Amino acid sequence: MEITGDYKKDFWYIKATGRFDIADIAGIFQVISESKQPKVLIDCLQLKETNISYKDRYNLVLLAEELLNKEISYVVIWPKKDINFFWVNNASKFGLRVNIFPKVSAGKKWLLKD
Repeated sequence: MEITGDYKKDFWYIKATGRFDIADIAGIFQVISESKQPKVLIDCLQLKETNISYKDRYNLVLLAEELLNKEISYVVIWPKKDINFFWVNNASKFGLRVNIFPKVSAGKKWLLKD
């Protein structure tokens, strides 16, 4: 998985391409949790193999609880055909401000609403 990042005016934009890899996602979570930027958008639209198992979704919840900062808002842009709110619903139960959208424009709108 290839990961690039760019600080925009109001948020940190992260783009992931290639094949889904949970270890790489853990790395992204660790880096962005230490950010001084209070808003992060992770664009996974170019990622392949995004119809992940519930085991991987559960492991992403555990990684989010362990690594993500509750003071930061996170939005993930995910291919529409593979969106499942399991991760969002469960990460939110741990007090994380997260959401998922199929389009960057919708995710950006949610992220910047405050």
